[in-house]
Formats: sequence, C-alpha cells, structure tokens
Amino acid sequence: SSGEWRYLPFIERIVRLFPFFWIALIAFPAISAGVERYYRAWPLVLGAFFLASWLVYDSPLINQGWLTFTITLVGIAGTLGFARQIAAFGWSRVLTIVGSSTLYIYVMHKIVLFYLDYGLGTLGLGESLGLALVKTVVVVAVCTILGRTLAAIPLTTWLFRAPWLPAPVPRRDHRSGTAVHAPSASR
Repeated sequence: SSGEWRYLPFIERIVRLFPFFWIALIAFPAISAGVERYYRAWPLVLGAFFLASWLVYDSPLINQGWLTFTITLVGIAGTLGFARQIAAFGWSRVLTIVGSSTLYIYVMHKIVLFYLDYGLGTLGLGESLGLALVKTVVVVAVCTILGRTLAAIPLTTWLFRAPWLPAPVPRRDHRSGTAVHAPSASR
C-alpha cells in the first residue's frame, strides 16, 4: 500500500486513520504513562520526525506504507510530549478544550468550511495567509462549540459516542474543581 495521502478521498482517509483511533482508545493508559515519563525529549522526537518527513516526502520511500506509518507515530509521540510540556501554562486550557474536541472538529470541519468558503466567496474575498488563519480559527471554534453543544443534548449525544465504550463518567477539573462532562468518544 502506498503512503501517498494527497489525493485520497475523505472516506479512505477515515479508514486509514482508524488504527490510530483504535490504538488511542485501547492503549490510552500506556500512552499516558509513556508521555509522562519521556515528555522532556519532545524536541529530539519532533526533530527526528521533521527530518524523516523531509527525507521521505519526495522520494520513492513515500510509497512504503509501514515507513510513513512509523514516521507518523514518531510525530504523534513528539506532539504529545510537547503538549505535556506546555500543559502547565494557563493559556493551554484553550488547547485542552480544542484537543478534547478533535472528534467534533474532524467530523464537522468539511461542512463548516464549505459554508464559510461559500460566504467568503460571495463577499469576493481572495485567498491569503491571513484569511487562511482566520478561517482555521473560525472552523475550529465553530466545530468545537457545535460539537460540545450537540454532545451535551440527550437527543444527539449518541452522535458522538462510541457504542462499545461505557457511558462517560463526570470527572472533576483539577484546576477549578467543577464537574466536566466529556463524551467518551473524545477521551
């Protein structure tokens, strides 16, 4: 199987990403322990990821699925280490909310982006880096707010739950002491 993702249809990308979702659900305790133990090595791990990605991207090695899978795992490990490193800062709470909402963002971003692009197109706005950054923030914010809202409504909660997982248990936010109700599929 090719490691090429540039021209894959959306549904095939979902199928190819399934192993990562499965690994995360099953191995969460082991992954958490590993991140806690080795997070200080994140610069080395991310450096290795970027170097390997750069070396493989425009080479015949890009067609080696096992290699691109392995490089992706290294990138994920480095990103988790970096995320753990910055978790001590107060401003990281926003990133925690976005990170725990990735299921909503992944599922809904194409729809939100479609309507946002349509609306911006009617205004005659061209493409620019600034506009792309604004669109990214808007799409992430809308998907996060909409997804969390829908997941909290009893009628639509099932849309964001993995049926093979137990129902979510309210937990306490260690900073504020308030109850946090997160859907089990986004944990």
